[in-house]
Amino acid sequence: MSSTFSSSSQLQMIHICFDLDGTLCSSTNLGFQSTNLALKTNGKRLITLEEYESCTRYDTITRFGVHLNNGCGPTDDPEILSEARRIGGEFENQYTALVSPATAPFFKGALEHLKTLKSPTTTFSILTNAKKEYAEKVRRLDTTGHCTPPRIKNILNSNSSLPSSKVLDVNECTSLFTSVHGADSAQCSKPLPGGLNLIMSENSATPQNTIFVGDSLSDGEAGVNTGCRTVGCSWGAGKRDDLIASGFFTEGVVDDVETLFSTLKNLIPPTSASVVDLQSDCGRGQEHLSARLEEGDVCVYQVGTWMVDSVSVGPGEPPRLLLARVDCLQINWTTDCEHGRILATPVSTRQGDALHIDKDVEYAGVEFGPDQLIARLPVAWADEYAGTLLAPLPEMLPASLLEKEELIVETAR
Repeated sequence: MSSTFSSSSQLQMIHICFDLDGTLCSSTNLGFQSTNLALKTNGKRLITLEEYESCTRYDTITRFGVHLNNGCGPTDDPEILSEARRIGGEFENQYTALVSPATAPFFKGALEHLKTLKSPTTTFSILTNAKKEYAEKVRRLDTTGHCTPPRIKNILNSNSSLPSSKVLDVNECTSLFTSVHGADSAQCSKPLPGGLNLIMSENSATPQNTIFVGDSLSDGEAGVNTGCRTVGCSWGAGKRDDLIASGFFTEGVVDDVETLFSTLKNLIPPTSASVVDLQSDCGRGQEHLSARLEEGDVCVYQVGTWMVDSVSVGPGEPPRLLLARVDCLQINWTTDCEHGRILATPVSTRQGDALHIDKDVEYAGVEFGPDQLIARLPVAWADEYAGTLLAPLPEMLPASLLEKEELIVETAR
């Protein structure tokens, strides 16, 4: 987000990016069995669960290259990679088709903690080495089903048939994540930094206010490569001792979901109670509400008719209260006076605490004097056009009129 829309009155934005498989959801059984099914269909050597888990840090093509190379590590043999690309494609199509609450459930407590941690100043995303389509499908699930880490290996090694695919179109998980990317949409896989850089760009985030959470060495290395803070999860593919020894996880390695979210909560700067500031509670000069305004704030201002020193001023039209984002302040204050103007962009629509400015609205297209100021509201802007109020705004506020009267707070459209 442009610095034009940042201010100390806004609470610090924090972005938390999660790996998916082995971090938020338990899909090891699905991935392992789908891998062996693709290998078996093509007459290839089947792999063990341990082999599968040790290779989940790779993207699909690299991983299948390892499997086809008899587990001898990544290969650059063009013939093997060509076959890995073909078989890996078959795997991904099947893997995605079989996603359901039974095959890719969230770990117990994860969804509830995500909902609790979510706030106007905390946003979430997903970055996986699988395909984006797979990740999108997982987040659309009805995730009331869940499992408990660590992995239950006797279940994973069982010969039980794969559950049937049944994905719900709408669920309680979708709106939690502002961005979702896989190795295909990011055009690179972890530990390369491209995916995280894309996520940060889409969320107006920086390495300083981004935390990456994952269960493999490639997750931690990707975070280090972008300068993000990192948290490791020991219940996924990576072994706890290996995660710690790598030094990739700057904020430590956690052993259960509860500890993960308490760690994340401690990494988020504390927020103080935010309230609407009213000019009616303020004085003049340096005590005037305009002296508290900062660029990026949202304010309520009065048009039509308003009062200055008990005198009715303005063009004489009926009074109205309007909502706008402060873009530029040109005000001088003396002991008991304030003079100048406020340049602002009208807020187009408001739904609850969500604000939206249409892209065709002129930047700093309205101006008004400090004497028209009614209220100031702290806000967190996701970008130039969308923001979230950090304090509840009443539908009506006291207007600047000779007789006490409240007016509806309106938007531009």
